[in-house]
Amino acid sequence: NYDSSANIDAIKATNKDMENLDSVSYKKKYADSVTFYDNGKPMTLAQNVGFFKTWIDKKVQVKVTNVNAIWGSSFNSKDGPGEYVYQYIEVDFTQGAKKVHVHFFQADKFKDGKIIKEWNFYDPTSMSTLLK
Repeated sequence: NYDSSANIDAIKATNKDMENLDSVSYKKKYADSVTFYDNGKPMTLAQNVGFFKTWIDKKVQVKVTNVNAIWGSSFNSKDGPGEYVYQYIEVDFTQGAKKVHVHFFQADKFKDGKIIKEWNFYDPTSMSTLLK
């Protein structure tokens, strides 16, 4: 369990980018070929960053309200060695008077200082309701 490392700091920065809806800064932390697994569904960087446009268009504010845990590890997986960062966070999404609170578990695999894979797990129900 690490309090800080370059990779952990990069994940903390992506949280801030998400809050600021700053897709330009956000994308810089990821390899162009990154694969996201959003509740198991594969998506590209462009598809993932599409959430920023949706939030901006729908006037949704994003606030990471709690980082319950964040830690890093190194190990060999079936696709090779890697540096990983894991976080369990809580995020508020607010649109006018409506607010939803979502718990996320996220795991990121790094290579050469960039995120090459990201897994996000959360209940999308409340976010879907907010964005209707």
